Amino acid sequence: MVTVQENLNEKEELKRNVAVKFSNEEFSKLVIKDLASTTAGRNVVKNFKQSEVRDFINNYKREESQRKLLSISEALFVKSPHYRRLIQYYSGLATMSYVIVPQRRVDILDNEAILNEYYEIAEIVSKMNIKHEFSKVLEEAFKSDVFYGYIYNTSDDFYIQKISNEICKISSIENGAYNFSIDMSYFESDESRLSYYAKEVELKFREWQKTNKNLKGKEKLSKWVELNSRNTICIKINEGIMETLPPFAGSFDSIFDIEAFKTLRKDKEELSNYMMLTQKLPIRENSTENNDFAIDLPMMRYFHNTISDVLPENVGLITTPMDVMPIKFDKDKTDADGVAKAERDFWSGSGTSQALFSTENNTSQGITMSIKTDEQVIFLMLNQLERWLNRFLAMNGHSNLFKVEILHVTYFSQESTYKQYLEASTYGLPLKLYVASVLGLEPIAMMGLVDLENDVFELHNKLIPLASSHTLSSDDIISTGGRPTNEESGNADTDETARARDKKGATE
Repeated sequence: MVTVQENLNEKEELKRNVAVKFSNEEFSKLVIKDLASTTAGRNVVKNFKQSEVRDFINNYKREESQRKLLSISEALFVKSPHYRRLIQYYSGLATMSYVIVPQRRVDILDNEAILNEYYEIAEIVSKMNIKHEFSKVLEEAFKSDVFYGYIYNTSDDFYIQKISNEICKISSIENGAYNFSIDMSYFESDESRLSYYAKEVELKFREWQKTNKNLKGKEKLSKWVELNSRNTICIKINEGIMETLPPFAGSFDSIFDIEAFKTLRKDKEELSNYMMLTQKLPIRENSTENNDFAIDLPMMRYFHNTISDVLPENVGLITTPMDVMPIKFDKDKTDADGVAKAERDFWSGSGTSQALFSTENNTSQGITMSIKTDEQVIFLMLNQLERWLNRFLAMNGHSNLFKVEILHVTYFSQESTYKQYLEASTYGLPLKLYVASVLGLEPIAMMGLVDLENDVFELHNKLIPLASSHTLSSDDIISTGGRPTNEESGNADTDETARARDKKGATE
């Protein structure tokens, strides 16, 4: 028979068990900091993972992979300072110095005719402002492998409009330069897009559209229509392959590594300043019940929240019945920096010396040889630009007597090239225009300054240098016959002077 006291004890036990019992969900609420909230993800480019990028490169012959790689290159140019600096380095390496040279005999022609044709070409190329326009072309080409552009050429203006790689493809080669076609179906879905392109594009689209409508039940025309080569420019970096592949696609993997290591380093720095505190829940001694806590759940939450309200952001709090010592996440003392290694891998993978963009491991000889290798890359592009430029001048009815030669000069080799041309010109070689070009003078500016200084202002007569041994000739020096004699000066000869005069063979 159960006594009254036993009944009361049983009710108290049930009451106490209900008070202290709580679920896993309730206990998880007592943890106020989540140390795993930051992740070292490698999704540098939205919607692309590092493993996917590797697959795209391995399968670069597929058109889908090429489109993806182009999108990744565009995104990395914006998000990765290393990638952007690499592309700007190559696209801005050349000085774009040029000279206008004969490509046919000029000795049998009238001097006046030669002069007129020379000035015609000089004025046209000067108006084109190739130093600016070609630098933009190269920057886009190094990003996407191929630059597609349309030429707007008037009597007083020249501009190259970039056309998206998504709607263009190389279709032919003419006089050693590329021609391209444009996807007309791009405008079929939205004809308002035509307003952003040249009149030629609209005319060819209307003709293509009309022809397809008349071909009822027959095979339709190809969506690719080639534009007039007189009005287009197409430059490709990787001339050895027909596929469109960003020149530095091989460095994409290293860029992902750099960003991943940066994220890991950031997480590591945060953890080094983080601390986690624990408070232990009291458990009744000599109790045979599991989870027999000495305080109930409301009291636990009260103390937990009271402490958590006064903790700084970098300190976590956990309430647990287990013995846990205060934990501080110290930095690894070895602290091997993976970011530096990933950056080295990036520059190595791109074939460019890291010393050009870093203060570490600078050796003048190593940097010089690395630059010479980089110059060979850009010189190949200058040859392609030069060939297109001369084709453009010929197709548009300009002089065939002269051609433009873009010099193989970079900002690193400018001084040495200047000395080379200057020394050669001192031996009679006709390189005065080359010397001026290396100094940054365009042909039209050079000839104009010569006329302005010599004929108009006559500066050679007005700017007279100070007299010195470097500016005076022997004819400018008046000889007075040497030192005056003692007789002319009214002085008596000394004994030594008299004896010297009396010596046999003395000069009279």
